[in-house]
Amino acid sequence: MYMYCDYHWNGGPESSPVTQFRPLLAKSMVPGCGSQRGATLMELTLAIAVMLILSAGIFAISGGALEMTTELNDYHDQEAIRNRFIELCRINFEDLPGNAQIEFLVLDRGKYYATYLSIANAPFAFSFGGAPPQVARVVLSAEVEAGGYLRIRSHYLNQKQGEVFAEGEFETLSGRSVVLLRRLRQFTWRFYDSSRGIWLESWDSNLGNPSMVELTFRMEGDLEPTRSVFWVPKKQAPAKPSSTSENSVDEGFLDSGSTDPVDTSNSELDSTS
Repeated sequence: MYMYCDYHWNGGPESSPVTQFRPLLAKSMVPGCGSQRGATLMELTLAIAVMLILSAGIFAISGGALEMTTELNDYHDQEAIRNRFIELCRINFEDLPGNAQIEFLVLDRGKYYATYLSIANAPFAFSFGGAPPQVARVVLSAEVEAGGYLRIRSHYLNQKQGEVFAEGEFETLSGRSVVLLRRLRQFTWRFYDSSRGIWLESWDSNLGNPSMVELTFRMEGDLEPTRSVFWVPKKQAPAKPSSTSENSVDEGFLDSGSTDPVDTSNSELDSTS
């Protein structure tokens, strides 16, 4: 135990420093003496409670900010996918050759309707990095996948596969394919007949090509659908290749074994830059 010494000396002859030296207990140990004292249990409890409340608030704010940032990034990514797909459609419809033939077919599959937008004589339509000249027909299919969402796939058919498709064999649609979009709530086409000035829900190739094509689709999380209209300009048909080159191309394509179905579902548009 430490001692507190109070030292006084008035300097008189009858007194000395020794007589005026008196030891005292430490002031902090004497009740009511001094200004320093220990914290009570109640004060410690309150301090800990305040710290816990502040910590919980900080974590909640940080978690909310992180969640908001994630949602914002997802929104921007989805917006970029939407804009890229719209731009892809615009470029391909405007660049269709003069002999291209557009046809739109709807198949009743019982619980839902599957749609097929067919573009014949346009081998480079909706292709990435170029398409082989053996492609005679490109088909954009909208079918229901697991979970009830729509999946948009682009099929590239050669002459033989295109003839099978034209006969209505949608279930055996084979050939190379690329998934363009997934998890859609809505995906519909309409076609403008300039001769009658009306929009049509279906389109036959015997009518020629529509002057405009309308696309309406709604992605997962969208509150409102996105509507876009694409112009299909009328162009002069390109010159036909010679019969020798046609035969050589078809034989090489068939001999390569590319008539077998090739699933490239991992090659999606939303994974490309």
